[in-house]
Amino acid sequence: MGSGWETRLICWKPPIDGRVKLNTDGARKVGGCAGCCGLIRGSDGYARRMSHRFVDLNVDSLVVAQAIQRDW
Repeated sequence: MGSGWETRLICWKPPIDGRVKLNTDGARKVGGCAGCCGLIRGSDGYARRMSHRFVDLNVDSLVVAQAIQRDW
């Protein structure tokens, strides 16, 4: 009898040359404690500078993506 869960290996994929990728994640406990983090990397896996014109955004929340795009 199966559990209904499927295990998949998910790997980071670099952005195309000339772009950087912003990966974010966050969590919140029922009691109100929350945390988030983010990481910016280029096609070589490293971010060389902090002013980027083209950013590939990967978030798991449509609301977050829309808020970021609206403010930029």
